[in-house]
Amino acid sequence: MNNNIAIETKLAVISQLMETKEPLSDDSKEFISVTVVQALDKLKQNEQAAE
Repeated sequence: MNNNIAIETKLAVISQLMETKEPLSDDSKEFISVTVVQALDKLKQNEQAAE
């Protein structure tokens, strides 16, 4: 998985995946879970930086 892709871009891809009516592949499920964890980590970092 390429960690250089911006979280925002990954979340946009997830949004498109959610719009498809096809069942998600295991790779898609893993991509979603990894991206959600990264997004939550980034939010925590931003919150700590704001304090």
